[in-house]
Amino acid sequence: MDAADEAQKHEAAFLDAAVRARRIAPTEEQLRDESGAVICVDCDELIPAARLKSVPDAVRCVECQAAWEASL
Repeated sequence: MDAADEAQKHEAAFLDAAVRARRIAPTEEQLRDESGAVICVDCDELIPAARLKSVPDAVRCVECQAAWEASL
């Protein structure tokens, strides 16, 4: 398998994961606690403001996002 085939395989896996994630994406109401703070869909902890500033549509904290990406 050459480099182009390998890149195409990784791109297909990435796109497949993105489609799966979109299908199970939580609603805006599910992402917020009673105070309106955004919570991580995996660990239910608050997502830090700095992360939301850099990634406004984040649904996972940095640690859970890294674990999720590693599982792809």
